[in-house]
Amino acid sequence: MRSSEPEAKRLQEVLSLELLDTQPEERFDQYTRLIADVLNVPIALISLMDDERQWFKSRYGLTTEQTPRRIAFCRYALEQQFLEVPDAAEDDRFHDNPLVTGEPKVRFYAGAVLHGPTGEPVGTVCILDAKPRKLGRTGKRRLQAFARMVEQELAFNARLSEAREEIEQRALRDPVTGLPRRSVMMELLGRALAHAGETALAVAHIHFPRFEEVLSVYGRDRLDYTAQLLTERVRTRLHSRDYIGRVDDGTLMVVLTGLEQQQVAVDRVTAICEALRAPYQIGGGQREVVVAFGVSLSPDDGADSEALADKARLAARQAENSGHQWPVFYSGSMNEQVSRRDRIARRLVRALEQQQLELYYQPVLSMDTGKVAGCEALARWYCPQLGWVSPGEFIPVVEQDPALSQELTAWVLDTACRQASEWRQRLAVPFWISVNVSGNELHRPEFPGLVEGLLRKHALDPAALLIELTEQSMIQDVAAAVQAMNRLGAMGIQFAVNDFGSGYSSLNYLRQLPLGKLKIDRTFMEDLGGAGVGREVVRAIINVGQALGMTVVAEGVETQEQAQVLCDLGCNEVQGFLMRPPVPADVLEAMVAEGAAIPWVWEEKSVS
Repeated sequence: MRSSEPEAKRLQEVLSLELLDTQPEERFDQYTRLIADVLNVPIALISLMDDERQWFKSRYGLTTEQTPRRIAFCRYALEQQFLEVPDAAEDDRFHDNPLVTGEPKVRFYAGAVLHGPTGEPVGTVCILDAKPRKLGRTGKRRLQAFARMVEQELAFNARLSEAREEIEQRALRDPVTGLPRRSVMMELLGRALAHAGETALAVAHIHFPRFEEVLSVYGRDRLDYTAQLLTERVRTRLHSRDYIGRVDDGTLMVVLTGLEQQQVAVDRVTAICEALRAPYQIGGGQREVVVAFGVSLSPDDGADSEALADKARLAARQAENSGHQWPVFYSGSMNEQVSRRDRIARRLVRALEQQQLELYYQPVLSMDTGKVAGCEALARWYCPQLGWVSPGEFIPVVEQDPALSQELTAWVLDTACRQASEWRQRLAVPFWISVNVSGNELHRPEFPGLVEGLLRKHALDPAALLIELTEQSMIQDVAAAVQAMNRLGAMGIQFAVNDFGSGYSSLNYLRQLPLGKLKIDRTFMEDLGGAGVGREVVRAIINVGQALGMTVVAEGVETQEQAQVLCDLGCNEVQGFLMRPPVPADVLEAMVAEGAAIPWVWEEKSVS
C-alpha cells in the first residue's frame, strides 16, 4: 500500500527503533506485568504499529505476538492519542471485529499512544479485558504515565537496571505530575552524558521552599495543583531531548542537552526561571513563586551523573540561603560554605541547650521627644569553636529547620519578656521590646498559648511586647495571620510589619492586618537625601501608614541628614546605628536611665 508522507515518516520512526521482531526483554516485560497489576486487567500490551500489522514487543496475558493492522484497536488510538472502549460489543467500530467475536473476546480496551524519539506515534501501551468496564480518570492518568515511561525506554533503547527496581517499588513515576523520580532521572542523566559527544549538559536543581507551607495552609489538593502548574511552566521551555523529573514534593530536576556553549546554558536556564516566577492564584489570592535554582555544567563540574546532580543541589542550596531568585551556577567555594553551614546548624542546637546565645537590644527613638520609645531584641551568638557567628549566617540556618526555628523563637520570647519585666520594675520610663517572629509561627495553633504563658510567667504587661513580622513571611496566608493576631491582640500585644517595601504587599494587605507599627525597610534610607524619587517613596509610605492608624518607624538610619529628612517628612520613630547599634541589656538600661535623646531633631521640632 502507498503511504502518505506523514505515515511514511511514522513508519520510518518505528523501524529506527530496531525493536520489531526482536526477542522478549525484561525491561519491557516488567512494565506489562506492572500495568496489569496496577490497573487490575488480565491483558497488558506494548504494541508497535507496522504498515500491515500490530506487533507486540511485550505481552502479558496474551499468547499471540501480532494481529493484522486492519483489525487492531490501536490504529484508532494512534489517531486520537488515547482511546477507551468501555464495551466493544456495543461499539459500531468493533462489534464485528474478530478480536471481539473470537479469542481473546475483547469487550474492554484502553490504549495510550507511544511516541518515538522525534515525536512520531509508533504504537501504544494498551490494556484489554473480556468484561465491559470503565477505566476512570485515575486509571487513564496511570496508563498515560506508563506510556511516557515506555517512551523513555524506546528513546534510550537500553536497560534501566538500577532504576527499574525502584521504579517497580514506587510505581515508576510521580503520580501527580507524571514525571520520573530521582532514580530514573539519574539513569537518564547517565545515558545523556554517554551520548553527549562534544556538547555540554546542564543539570538544574529547582527547589520551591514554600511547598511545605502550601501543604500546611492549603492542603494536598492545592499542593498538587501547584506542582502541576509549575511543571507545565518548565515544560514550555524544554526541547524535545531534554528531561524533567520530580525528585521530591518541592523539587524538580531538569537535564538540558546539546549545549554548544556556556552562554546557551545561561540563556536557557534563565528562560526557565522567568517562566516559573510569574505569580499564580491559590486560596482566593495571588501568590508569588519563590524558587531556589541551582545549575551545574558538564564537563566542567563533573563527568558523571552523581557529581553533576550533587553540585546542582549545592548551587540551589546556596541560592536559597542567599535569597537569590535567579539561577546560581555551581562554583568550588560552595563546598566550604556548605560545610560551615552544617557546623553552624549542629552547634546552634547545642548553644541553645547550653544558653550560649545572648540578646542585644537596639533602641528605637521617638521623633517627638527624641528619647527611647522602645527597642528591638536581636539574638547574638559567640561559639567557642566558631567565634562570633553573625545573624546573617545563623538565622538562615534556623529558617531551614522548623523545629530549630520554633526553639529559637521560644527562647528569644522568654528572654525578652524576662528582660522587659525587669526593666519595668527598675526604670521610671516604661518602654516596649519588639521580637522578630516568623510568619510561620502564626500558623501554629499553639503559638498564642505560648506567648500568653510567657506573659503570665514574667508578670509582664502585654503592652510591653511588640511582635514584628516580616512582610514576606506574613503574606503567605493573611487569613490565618489575622486570626492568630486578633487572639494575641485581645491580650494587649501590639504588632509591626518589618522590612516594609521589600516584598509584594498591597494596601489591601495592610488594611486586613491588625498592625500598630509599620517599619520602613533600611534600603530606602540610601536614597533619602536630596529631592529625588527615594524621598518621595518614603513620604508616600509614611502617609499610607499613618492614614491606616499606624506608627511609622524608619530602620537603618545612619546619618544626621537622614534623621532630619525623616523628621521633616513626619516619621514617628527612628532606629539605626546613628542612635546606637544593638547593645547588651545593661548598656541600653544605662542609656535609658540617662535620658538619651536625639538633640538635633528634638531641639528643632521644639523651636518650630
